[in-house]
Amino acid sequence: MKVGQMLTILFLGALGAGFLWFAVMSLRDFRMGRASRGWPTVPCEVLSSSVNVPDPGVEPNPVYYSIQIEYRYEVAGRAYVGDRYGLTSSLRRRQADEVVASLSPGTRTTCYVDPHDPTKALMVPGGSGAIAGLWIAIVLLFLGLPALALAGYRLYESLKRG
Repeated sequence: MKVGQMLTILFLGALGAGFLWFAVMSLRDFRMGRASRGWPTVPCEVLSSSVNVPDPGVEPNPVYYSIQIEYRYEVAGRAYVGDRYGLTSSLRRRQADEVVASLSPGTRTTCYVDPHDPTKALMVPGGSGAIAGLWIAIVLLFLGLPALALAGYRLYESLKRG
């Protein structure tokens, strides 16, 4: 087998694995997002909150920001500390600032807790971003399939020729 053929196989394998990983992670978040809408609610208290500003060296003009938050809640007499605002916490700067302002330390609010694993909690159930991720994976998969088929056909033809 020639080096070029081997590199093509490795590239296609890595591309396929990347597509598969992205699709599996999107599907997992999508399923958790749907399930979280039905999770029981418990009172919780915000311990800390801030806007996570991306490193300007990585992206000079960041568009999305995330919420860094910690909150305390109790399930069946046992105390837990959660740190997830929602499944998708990417917001515009103004939105992120508004969320943090409304969830200052000491604020009492409601959290959604996974009934099967009380260590998992969210402040905002659902996950429209997960749905977007799933659609991105689907689009990439369907755009990538013809490219993979063509590359596979070319590899097959080159192997057949020797």
